[in-house]
Amino acid sequence: MAGQHSYIDGQRLVFTGSAMGLFGNWIKWLLLTFVTLGVYLLWVGPRIAAWKWKHTDFEAMGGYGIPGQGQITR
Repeated sequence: MAGQHSYIDGQRLVFTGSAMGLFGNWIKWLLLTFVTLGVYLLWVGPRIAAWKWKHTDFEAMGGYGIPGQGQITR
């Protein structure tokens, strides 16, 4: 739904991943699934979740390097 965003402690979350990045991982995961006769399929779900978290960040709001003041921190 357009216009809805997620916030944590008042800071907006933004997604920084790309479709091509996810597609490349899907190809790798598909090949690994074939090579391992389907066993790797058990790891695909957690890998997708980890990829999403890796590419989700707080939006920068113009702070001056002070954590919690708009800087993206990991």
